Amino acid sequence: PRLTALEVLDLSLPSDVNSKQWAAIARGLSPGARASLRLLSLEHCEGMNRDGLAALLGVTHDGLAPLPALRVLIAGSEMDSSATAEGLTAALRRGCLPSLRVVDLRRVRLDVGLAEALRGSGLEELELSSGDVSEAAAAALGAAVCHMPRLRSVDIEDVGFTGDAVSALAAALAAGAVPRSLSQVCLRGWMHGRAGEAEANAVAAAAE
Repeated sequence: PRLTALEVLDLSLPSDVNSKQWAAIARGLSPGARASLRLLSLEHCEGMNRDGLAALLGVTHDGLAPLPALRVLIAGSEMDSSATAEGLTAALRRGCLPSLRVVDLRRVRLDVGLAEALRGSGLEELELSSGDVSEAAAAALGAAVCHMPRLRSVDIEDVGFTGDAVSALAAALAAGAVPRSLSQVCLRGWMHGRAGEAEANAVAAAAE
């Protein structure tokens, strides 16, 4: 009942598992385990869909079963990229993860919905790797960062920035009030069709 960490690795599930079945799987965690869980890592989870992640994070078809103590979430790899974003977005919007402090998303496409759902959260560390960030999502992320008072670091690594995504991120940061707690912003990726050095420098300047 005092489970504090759950790591699911190399899991392969049928792609047609529905929301009620996922809810039943999620209920396999006892109320005590859900109340004490502090770290959830889901990697190489083939077949994990939006309903699956949402159910594990506390959003089910018959109500909510939040993870009040969860501080660290790692998700990605073979999980469907958009499903990961949608599942996390649903949990954040419904307040299922009030203690979440670290989010590490791998091979996940950051969309506008997820970026907006992060706004106002108590996150301290945000890591994105091996995904894509559109111009609209970058602008939404920049605006969200300015409303995350505990945020200490943003690490975006091996990510493809489309269009004017980096410029949009810099503009959003410059237009808002970057939290004083933010001490590190790292961009290590590429811009489709552009070198992006000037844009990356603009992000760094806006975050100072």
